[in-house]
Amino acid sequence: MTQTTYGRRKLVLVGNGMAGVGALEQILKLTRSFDISVYGEEPYPNYNRIQLSYMLEGSKQIDEIILNDRSWYRENGIELHTGTRIKCIDTTEKFIYRTARSASFPACTAALRRRGSYGKSQMWPRNTTSKP
Repeated sequence: MTQTTYGRRKLVLVGNGMAGVGALEQILKLTRSFDISVYGEEPYPNYNRIQLSYMLEGSKQIDEIILNDRSWYRENGIELHTGTRIKCIDTTEKFIYRTARSASFPACTAALRRRGSYGKSQMWPRNTTSKP
């Protein structure tokens, strides 16, 4: 397993939803030995999707349903990339392809793309020719 700065392993979370960030919260309780990057397609940090209908009908604002604001990510040493769509995860080469540019991840501990309410996990092997 490739190490990053100061012997820390890299953990990449694709999707900034309640389940993934909840898993990060539990990991942070156990260890601080990862360099963590989170990629989310939406422009906001993690928010309560159950409360989204209240925001859409106007009785709540986005700030009222945010679960972990940007300062939480900073305080926990998490590199947050909002508004970033991951197009492909190459698990063989340990590389993620973003909409604007690509990034490598030396140790794929958690690189999983979730498709919202569809609940479909999508991983693309290196030799797949049809990448989204």
